[in-house]
Amino acid sequence: MDFYTEKLRTIRKSKKVTSEELAQKMGISRLTLCAWENAKRVPSEAKIRMIARTLDISVDEISNLMPDKPKSNANIFGTDSTMVSLLGTDNKKNQERLSVVISKVSGMNKELSDARLIIEAMLSSFPSIFYIKDANLRYITANEAFLNNLSLNKNFSVFGKSDFDFFPIHEAKVNYEMDKEILATGKSKLDEEGYIPGSRKTKWGIISKTPIFDSEGKIAGVVGSFVDITKRRLAEEVREILESNINEWQNCLTIYDLTEQKYVFVSKAVEKIAGYGVENFYNIPNFNLDTCIHPDDRKIITPFTMRQTAEYEIFTYRIIRADGQIRQISTEIFPGKKEYLNKYLITLSEDITDKS
Repeated sequence: MDFYTEKLRTIRKSKKVTSEELAQKMGISRLTLCAWENAKRVPSEAKIRMIARTLDISVDEISNLMPDKPKSNANIFGTDSTMVSLLGTDNKKNQERLSVVISKVSGMNKELSDARLIIEAMLSSFPSIFYIKDANLRYITANEAFLNNLSLNKNFSVFGKSDFDFFPIHEAKVNYEMDKEILATGKSKLDEEGYIPGSRKTKWGIISKTPIFDSEGKIAGVVGSFVDITKRRLAEEVREILESNINEWQNCLTIYDLTEQKYVFVSKAVEKIAGYGVENFYNIPNFNLDTCIHPDDRKIITPFTMRQTAEYEIFTYRIIRADGQIRQISTEIFPGKKEYLNKYLITLSEDITDKS
């Protein structure tokens, strides 16, 4: 991202705006603005766009950023919007508006009724948090999951409210700025991870924001959604803790997929036991059998990789380390959970050469 400091100074002076006035209008310090104009610091994309809007110029006059998408002159989600009524805000006035719309559109009663039922059903059943805002970032509608996240009654109307009516100040600012950027750029933000606003940083989610365009291609609003992945994230953290501890063991734990005939987990201990990097066992087919296992003992291993039972067993065999040493290995096979029988082979191996 390039920022043209000289052009900024030239344009500011041509518009007879002092640095103090520009800084005040933007809500920043004069020192910060001076640092930008003297190329000592580079403002963020959002700040560059704010400078352009404040000076009433196109952003590409002071940077290599694409100009802001024009906003729709007609708010498609205005007070008398058909869309508001169809989406349903459980508001008596909106119900009355819907009746007026239906009465004006002769012959379309059934279609409109069906459309409303479908949209309301989609919104209420959608498990992720979902909302729609207009071009002024005021809420038009939100689904039941949004209201549940805030412990609000399912009949609560969000219409006309802002983020600051629902979330703590810091969380409201973060969500508001994200939506503001969508309006400015016309570009979607998809599958970004972060805290879900309104959960006081207790819920982690996948965040997606998408602009809404009117019939003329101008931005008319924003759709936002949050998919709660808190449980999955917690499970991943637990898995990372377990994996980290397992990798500290002296014995080697492996999980072998019998269907795919490949390892899905090999602990770091294999590098001490066999002398080969763990990536070889993942990336090279049959690496353990063809490279590590002693040729005379491969007949001992093969039946276990093709086995159809899941009983506990223990057996010994020899391997040839990367440095050429021949070592004696003892391996235990564990049945695992019933639903994984005949699918995974779970083993724990130990070098017993010096114990014999």
